[in-house]
Amino acid sequence: MSFDWSEYLTLAQELTSRSINSPIQEAHLRAAISRAYYAAFCKARNYLSDKDGYSTPSGTNVHWDVVDKFETSSNTTRRKVGALLRSLRGIRNIVDYQEAFHGNKLGRTQGALAQAKQIISLLRTI
Repeated sequence: MSFDWSEYLTLAQELTSRSINSPIQEAHLRAAISRAYYAAFCKARNYLSDKDGYSTPSGTNVHWDVVDKFETSSNTTRRKVGALLRSLRGIRNIVDYQEAFHGNKLGRTQGALAQAKQIISLLRTI
């Protein structure tokens, strides 16, 4: 049985909830954003594979390639998925690679989770 990538979104929601009273709140929130991104990204990648026969060309950054496939589509819903995925990847890169994570961390995390949820929901409609 294959892994249900939506479970990463469930984990992200749990991490966000547990962050409220945690002494390692920022770690919870960073991990939640990362897991939410991977839930959405893997669902999008697998959608392309299942619907379009997509496979990652060697030597290609699969993350940008998947975004590009959605953003350059003639279908408006697919373009919306691409735009949301690009935005979500941006915040994921911040929390995974940068020392500083500024602003309302809880609010930014909740926004990232909402984007991931929207991506997954949109994929079900196309």
